[in-house]
Amino acid sequence: EPYEFPFNAALLVTSRIPSGSTPNVKNAQDCGASLLDPTDLHQGNNQVLWALTAGHCCKKRSTPDQWSLLVHGHNLRRTGAHPCTEIIPVAETIRHPDYDNRLTKHDVCLLKMSREPTCGQQLKNDGLLM
Repeated sequence: EPYEFPFNAALLVTSRIPSGSTPNVKNAQDCGASLLDPTDLHQGNNQVLWALTAGHCCKKRSTPDQWSLLVHGHNLRRTGAHPCTEIIPVAETIRHPDYDNRLTKHDVCLLKMSREPTCGQQLKNDGLLM
């Protein structure tokens, strides 16, 4: 079903995102990600700002500004099909300190979005985040 998993996100290479209000980002997608519930992060901030992806995904690009997240998307070819679908720049990446590209251990990376998604609080209140 479309939008069945609203916590899923697509990690996009910013330089590959075409211009336009509803760009086809199929060729910009590099990895997947999941939006995290701020309640579980215990940081005292109630905003939906963080996503989780694989550590090997963060290794590919060295600075956060090279990444963006497509949130609440269903179709990479038609990104404007839902009012909550949007592309948000990544402000910070934090790869697990023990990540080793030769092993599968600690293959995680946190992505901090530059702002909360438009429908972030709605997703949080509906219990639809990881």
